[in-house]
Amino acid sequence: SSGRVLIGLNSSSANASIDDLQVGNPNANTQHGITIGSNDEAAIAFANNGDARAGSITYTMSSDAMIFKTDGQNERMRLDNSGNVNIGTQTAIGKLTIRGANSSGSPAYGITNSGKASEGIDVGCTTVGDGNFGGAISFGCGGNGRSGIAAVQYGSDDDRNGLVFLTHAST
Repeated sequence: SSGRVLIGLNSSSANASIDDLQVGNPNANTQHGITIGSNDEAAIAFANNGDARAGSITYTMSSDAMIFKTDGQNERMRLDNSGNVNIGTQTAIGKLTIRGANSSGSPAYGITNSGKASEGIDVGCTTVGDGNFGGAISFGCGGNGRSGIAAVQYGSDDDRNGLVFLTHAST
Protein backbone atom coordinates (compact mmCIF):
# COMPACT_ATOMS: atom_id res chain seq x y z
CA SER A 1 0.00 0.00 0.00
CA SER A 2 2.93 2.37 0.51
CA GLY A 3 4.28 1.78 -3.00
CA ARG A 4 7.51 0.25 -1.72
CA VAL A 5 9.16 -2.89 -3.06
CA LEU A 6 10.82 -5.06 -0.40
CA ILE A 7 13.09 -7.94 -1.40
CA GLY A 8 14.41 -10.26 1.31
CA LEU A 9 12.59 -8.59 4.20
CA ASN A 10 9.04 -8.44 5.51
CA SER A 11 8.86 -4.84 6.73
CA SER A 12 10.55 -1.59 5.85
CA SER A 13 13.70 -0.81 7.80
CA ALA A 14 14.87 2.23 5.85
CA ASN A 15 14.25 5.94 5.41
CA ALA A 16 10.56 6.60 4.82
CA SER A 17 11.16 9.50 2.44
CA ILE A 18 13.56 7.96 -0.12
CA ASP A 19 13.78 4.18 0.05
CA ASP A 20 11.15 2.89 -2.38
CA LEU A 21 13.24 -0.20 -3.21
CA GLN A 22 14.84 -2.10 -0.35
CA VAL A 23 16.94 -5.22 -0.89
CA GLY A 24 18.07 -7.43 1.98
CA ASN A 25 17.60 -7.33 5.72
CA PRO A 26 20.07 -4.85 7.30
CA ASN A 27 20.15 -7.02 10.44
CA ALA A 28 21.21 -10.21 8.58
CA ASN A 29 24.85 -11.32 8.55
CA THR A 30 24.76 -12.23 4.87
CA GLN A 31 25.67 -10.38 1.67
CA HIS A 32 22.98 -8.92 -0.58
CA GLY A 33 23.12 -7.17 -3.91
CA ILE A 34 21.55 -6.26 -7.19
CA THR A 35 22.88 -7.62 -10.49
CA ILE A 36 22.12 -5.87 -13.75
CA GLY A 37 23.07 -8.07 -16.70
CA SER A 38 24.15 -6.79 -20.11
CA ASN A 39 26.76 -7.27 -22.83
CA ASP A 40 26.69 -3.52 -23.57
CA GLU A 41 25.93 -1.09 -20.73
CA ALA A 42 24.20 -1.42 -17.37
CA ALA A 43 23.05 1.66 -15.50
CA ILE A 44 21.24 3.12 -12.56
CA ALA A 45 19.45 6.19 -13.91
CA PHE A 46 18.10 9.24 -12.12
CA ALA A 47 15.11 11.09 -13.58
CA ASN A 48 12.96 14.12 -12.91
CA ASN A 49 9.84 15.51 -14.53
CA GLY A 50 11.86 17.26 -17.25
CA ASP A 51 14.50 14.64 -18.01
CA ALA A 52 14.09 10.86 -18.06
CA ARG A 53 17.88 10.53 -17.72
CA ALA A 54 19.03 13.54 -15.69
CA GLY A 55 22.01 11.52 -14.51
CA SER A 56 23.29 7.97 -14.20
CA ILE A 57 25.93 5.63 -12.95
CA THR A 58 26.77 3.48 -15.97
CA TYR A 59 29.02 0.45 -16.34
CA THR A 60 30.30 0.08 -19.91
CA MET A 61 31.25 -3.52 -20.68
CA SER A 62 33.40 -2.76 -23.77
CA SER A 63 35.86 -0.66 -21.76
CA ASP A 64 35.20 -2.12 -18.28
CA ALA A 65 34.63 1.38 -16.94
CA MET A 66 32.25 2.88 -14.35
CA ILE A 67 31.00 6.23 -15.66
CA PHE A 68 29.21 8.95 -13.70
CA LYS A 69 26.97 11.22 -15.80
CA THR A 70 24.99 14.36 -14.93
CA ASP A 71 23.01 17.12 -16.66
CA GLY A 72 21.54 15.24 -19.60
CA GLN A 73 23.97 12.33 -19.67
CA ASN A 74 27.22 14.31 -19.85
CA GLU A 75 30.15 12.24 -18.62
CA ARG A 76 31.71 13.88 -15.57
CA MET A 77 33.88 11.15 -14.02
CA ARG A 78 35.19 7.75 -15.07
CA LEU A 79 36.79 4.92 -13.08
CA ASP A 80 38.63 2.88 -15.69
CA ASN A 81 39.64 -0.78 -15.71
CA SER A 82 43.12 0.07 -14.34
CA GLY A 83 41.72 1.86 -11.30
CA ASN A 84 42.42 5.33 -12.68
CA VAL A 85 39.98 8.14 -11.86
CA ASN A 86 39.42 10.58 -14.71
CA ILE A 87 37.50 13.82 -14.20
CA GLY A 88 36.70 15.89 -17.28
CA THR A 89 38.49 13.45 -19.60
CA GLN A 90 38.23 9.84 -20.74
CA THR A 91 42.02 9.48 -21.08
CA ALA A 92 44.12 8.76 -18.00
CA ILE A 93 47.52 10.37 -17.56
CA GLY A 94 47.95 8.93 -14.05
CA LYS A 95 45.92 7.49 -11.19
CA LEU A 96 43.99 10.78 -10.93
CA THR A 97 43.55 12.92 -14.04
CA ILE A 98 41.59 16.17 -13.84
CA ARG A 99 41.09 18.11 -17.04
CA GLY A 100 39.34 21.45 -17.32
CA ALA A 101 38.58 23.51 -20.40
CA ASN A 102 38.90 27.18 -21.21
CA SER A 103 36.16 29.18 -22.96
CA SER A 104 37.20 27.83 -26.39
CA GLY A 105 37.10 24.23 -25.15
CA SER A 106 40.88 23.74 -25.08
CA PRO A 107 42.39 21.95 -22.05
CA ALA A 108 43.12 24.46 -19.31
CA TYR A 109 43.59 24.81 -15.57
CA GLY A 110 42.59 28.03 -13.91
CA ILE A 111 42.72 29.86 -10.62
CA THR A 112 39.91 32.20 -9.61
CA ASN A 113 40.59 35.63 -8.17
CA SER A 114 40.01 34.16 -4.71
CA GLY A 115 42.95 31.81 -5.28
CA LYS A 116 40.81 28.68 -5.52
CA ALA A 117 41.13 26.23 -8.38
CA SER A 118 38.32 26.64 -10.89
CA GLU A 119 39.48 23.87 -13.23
CA GLY A 120 41.94 21.89 -11.12
CA ILE A 121 42.41 20.65 -7.59
CA ASP A 122 41.58 22.82 -4.59
CA VAL A 123 43.17 21.46 -1.40
CA GLY A 124 41.95 23.40 1.61
CA CYS A 125 41.49 23.20 5.34
CA THR A 126 40.19 25.31 8.21
CA THR A 127 42.29 28.00 9.88
CA VAL A 128 45.43 26.33 11.24
CA GLY A 129 47.14 29.17 13.16
CA ASP A 130 50.42 31.05 12.83
CA GLY A 131 53.24 28.93 11.38
CA ASN A 132 51.11 25.80 10.98
CA PHE A 133 50.61 23.75 7.83
CA GLY A 134 47.35 22.82 6.09
CA GLY A 135 45.99 21.91 2.68
CA ALA A 136 48.90 19.61 1.84
CA ILE A 137 49.78 17.15 -0.88
CA SER A 138 52.14 14.38 0.23
CA PHE A 139 54.39 12.28 -2.00
CA GLY A 140 56.16 9.03 -1.10
CA CYS A 141 57.91 6.06 -2.63
CA GLY A 142 57.90 3.23 -0.09
CA GLY A 143 59.68 3.48 3.25
CA ASN A 144 59.12 6.40 5.58
CA GLY A 145 60.60 9.20 3.45
CA ARG A 146 57.98 11.65 2.26
CA SER A 147 58.00 14.95 0.41
CA GLY A 148 55.19 17.43 0.24
CA ILE A 149 53.77 20.78 -0.68
CA ALA A 150 51.68 22.54 1.95
CA ALA A 151 50.08 25.87 2.70
CA VAL A 152 51.49 27.67 5.72
CA GLN A 153 49.54 30.32 7.60
CA TYR A 154 51.21 33.59 8.67
CA GLY A 155 49.78 35.24 11.78
CA SER A 156 46.16 34.98 12.85
CA ASP A 157 44.68 36.01 9.47
CA ASP A 158 43.89 32.83 7.51
CA ASP A 159 44.04 34.84 4.25
CA ARG A 160 47.78 35.40 4.78
CA ASN A 161 49.51 32.23 3.70
CA GLY A 162 52.21 30.85 1.46
CA LEU A 163 53.57 27.57 0.16
CA VAL A 164 56.24 25.45 1.72
CA PHE A 165 58.04 22.58 -0.01
CA LEU A 166 59.08 19.75 2.30
CA THR A 167 61.54 16.93 1.70
CA HIS A 168 62.68 14.04 3.88
CA ALA A 169 66.12 12.69 3.14
CA SER A 170 67.10 9.15 4.11
CA THR A 171 69.99 8.88 6.54
